[in-house]
Amino acid sequence: MPREMSAGNPNAPVLSGSLSNALYRHAEQRCFAFFIYLFYVKILTERANNLHNANLQAHDAIEHKATHQIDSGFRQPNQPHYYGFDDNDPNIVNKSATACGKMDAAHFCNLGIDSRYQNAFAQLGRNDAALNDYYENLKKICGDTRMLPQRINIGPDRVIDQLHAELAVRFLRAGGPPITRQNVTTYCQEGIKSIARYQATRGAGIVACAQRYADFYAAAQSEMWQSISGSVAASCAAHGLPVTDYLSYV
Repeated sequence: MPREMSAGNPNAPVLSGSLSNALYRHAEQRCFAFFIYLFYVKILTERANNLHNANLQAHDAIEHKATHQIDSGFRQPNQPHYYGFDDNDPNIVNKSATACGKMDAAHFCNLGIDSRYQNAFAQLGRNDAALNDYYENLKKICGDTRMLPQRINIGPDRVIDQLHAELAVRFLRAGGPPITRQNVTTYCQEGIKSIARYQATRGAGIVACAQRYADFYAAAQSEMWQSISGSVAASCAAHGLPVTDYLSYV
């Protein structure tokens, strides 16, 4: 099934600033999107099973690459007001996050929905308004992006793409609430290790960019847990869902 593309909102603000700041916040947004993805996958499969006698497994709903994308990048490599990305320049992190000549719409989650599960959710959603709303929310999470240099998107961001694919299956296979304090800690710890392995054979510029992901994982575990757990608890309350099915404070 081809990736479902959607145009970006032309009135939406473009987040810029230095690459250093943008990548730190991008790591934050990626972590948040990952756990909210797990939340909605579990909601959807449980509702389908409990109310519609489906036989769906949450971990089987995962597609290891994005199936949806909002917005697209651009290529202006020969324009003098755009810079070329230099892998070996350690000061590249001080350049603008949105003024590179090759830009991509970089996914926050970069996980998708298996085609069989897309079909199941779409069919069930025709007669179940709540399930359809959950499905639409999941598609938005799968498709959400921000503008970053292409070199980031195919470099350190791809490392986190692979981490998301691995951890999503692990956390959902476990069978309990996917949003736990320990899972957030594991995510950050594994992120630091994955980035370190990537940095070992890269030039100083891309190493400096990748370090901003690791800096976030090292500094913001508690902050991230508060943000994710608060959002999930509020969503459960709003939808009348049993919070203990999705969230554990352990």
